[in-house]
Parts: sequence; structure tokens; C-alpha cells
Amino acid sequence: PHLVQRIGLFAFGHDFLRRAVELECLRTQANQRQEHLVLAAYFDRQPFSRRKARDLPHHLLAADCYLDTALILIDWDIFSHLCSNERYVLLSYWRTIEAHCHPAQQYELAWSEWSASGCGAPVLAERGALVATFFRERGEADQAVVFLRRALDAALAAWGRHHVNTVVILTNLAVLHAEEGNRLQARLARGLRRPAANPAAQRELVQ
Repeated sequence: PHLVQRIGLFAFGHDFLRRAVELECLRTQANQRQEHLVLAAYFDRQPFSRRKARDLPHHLLAADCYLDTALILIDWDIFSHLCSNERYVLLSYWRTIEAHCHPAQQYELAWSEWSASGCGAPVLAERGALVATFFRERGEADQAVVFLRRALDAALAAWGRHHVNTVVILTNLAVLHAEEGNRLQARLARGLRRPAANPAAQRELVQ
């Protein structure tokens, strides 16, 4: 068959056919870039989905639209999906564009927008914790600590000191300080922890 379905998507059944179409329709880099922009515009119009989260930044990146790619990667729906389910895809995108748009600057911008939006302390706690997870995976402990502390401030405002969500953030903060060799900060974070009053209500904010 000329077309086959793979993981729900149509693809050419033979590589020589794919190559022939590529040579006929996408001979130059300019042609290829234009078609990536067409596909990016298509996905940008669609409601959020797993495929949009993965393919929209892919096509923007293939079209060398580095700033647009960065802005998509700080969109909460896309970021939260990729960071929670396809973290290595997210890390790969940022490695490709970080010389043009560093994630630390972009997530600072995102945090300012989230804070100004009035989304509420519980939402900020969740978002700060997940961004911290992303920076920890990148090996940027300083940035991870910054966002965990912000998440902690929001968690204290939302739930108080003894709520399980606050304890989860404190635990991760203590672990991060311990990994960095900051024993004093690790002890301070551990000292604030208390068992949650209702373990059944646990919802881990940091994966």
C-alpha cells in the first residue's frame, strides 16, 4: 500500500515514495520551511490536544521560529502536558533553541504573567512545582530552587503549613538542597514538614 497508518497517523508505505514526493514538492529549504509554517498555523488553530502539544513546537522549530517555539513551550497547557508525559521531548526542544531563547528567562516571563492573571495560590503552587521539576531535570538546581520556593509561598497561602501539598513541596525542596550539599537549608526545610492530616487527599505536585 502507498499509505499506512502508524500510531494513528498516515505515512508513506515505502521510503522511496516519501523521498520521491519530497524531491518533487519540497526541493528547497525554503519550500520545506513554508510547509512547516503551514502545518504550524494549522495546529495553532486547533484546541489543545496531545498531538498539538507535540507537533506545534516541532513545526515551529523546523521552520527556525525560535522565539515562537519558546512562547509555545511556556503555554501552560502545552508545557504541563509535555513536562508530565513527554519530558524528554520538552527538554530536547529547549536544548535546540536555548542559544536563542533561554528557558530561565522565558519561564520568568511566564511566572510574571501567571501571577498577574489572578489565577490563585493553588494554581501558582502547582505551576511553580512543575516548572521546578523541569529545571531539576535540566540540571539547573538554582532555578529549580527559585520556583520551588515560589511554589512553597503559594502553597502556604493556599493550604497552610501542614497540608500534604505543602509537605510534598517542602520534601522536594529539602531533597534538592541535600543534593546540592546545602545541609543547613535541607534541615530547615525538613524541620517545617509535618505529616498530612488526610493522607487520602494527597496529590503530588512534583513528579
